[in-house]
Amino acid sequence: MTQRPILNEQLAAFALGDLGPEESALVRARLAQSPEDRAFVERAIQLVATMRADDSHEPSKAVVHRAVALLRDRAAVSAAGSALRGAQSAIQILARLVVDTFAQPTLAGFRGASEVRHLMFQSEAAEIDVQITPREGGPPDARIVRGQVACLDQVSAEAVLWRSMDTAAVSVRTPVGDDGSFLLECGVGSYELSAVLPGTIVRVPTITIT
Repeated sequence: MTQRPILNEQLAAFALGDLGPEESALVRARLAQSPEDRAFVERAIQLVATMRADDSHEPSKAVVHRAVALLRDRAAVSAAGSALRGAQSAIQILARLVVDTFAQPTLAGFRGASEVRHLMFQSEAAEIDVQITPREGGPPDARIVRGQVACLDQVSAEAVLWRSMDTAAVSVRTPVGDDGSFLLECGVGSYELSAVLPGTIVRVPTITIT
């Protein structure tokens, strides 16, 4: 009798530890015969464990479930796993916020709906400048994020990583220009931004966009 193939949903549930003893045993038996499925589960487990261990945000179980749902495509898991391994092998630096125009008390009562919000982050490896504005002609909650990564050593930024903290989606890797500039579009919410330098990841504190 031919065994039925394991569904991605079963593998994702196994990675989360959500299967019962009998079904888990069945999946383990199948994994022993399928190197491809084993690799998929190992990458999924690694990604989920990293999200749960991230000290900048503690996602709820429901959020983690939604993240795994996004990773059920094997190609997406493979790409995310490769990016994660590269990030884990790099030096991690947390930048500090030094400028936030929306946090200045003297200006708080005079902000208009179209005002540019300017943030600046500094670290020993790079300075990251961010400007946030409403997207013209877009929905009321649509925002444009323009930024620039200025490296302090003789290196250039390779990309920025942008991730929604509300949905726990996998980070989106966006290339930067020769001058370190980048452009993103998003809605209101909380986001994680990191700059990718050769051998170094510069992370900034969570950005809450209103």
